[in-house]
Amino acid sequence: DVWALGILCYELLTGRTPFRGGVGAAGASKNEKMYAEIAGFQPPVAFLPRSGISLAAQKFTQALVQKTPGERLRLSTALEGAWLKTGTGSPEGGVGCSR
Repeated sequence: DVWALGILCYELLTGRTPFRGGVGAAGASKNEKMYAEIAGFQPPVAFLPRSGISLAAQKFTQALVQKTPGERLRLSTALEGAWLKTGTGSPEGGVGCSR
């Protein structure tokens, strides 16, 4: 599913999950809290300022994780995206992350 691909992109770009497991009922297990956070997830995913992640990579990831399936980037469109092909969204190439 495209949403899961967006979450995976976020994790690969940042090295962390957008879910912390800190939201949920008191006494709930960490897994229950994380499930509640995933069910209530509201894009856009947040990238830290000065993270070194290109704007094209951020926009690509955010387009994949839209809450409403009809608003998500279609996989066929995603595969044609410049960032996915070159890693930057610009003709210079690169990996989309300056770190």
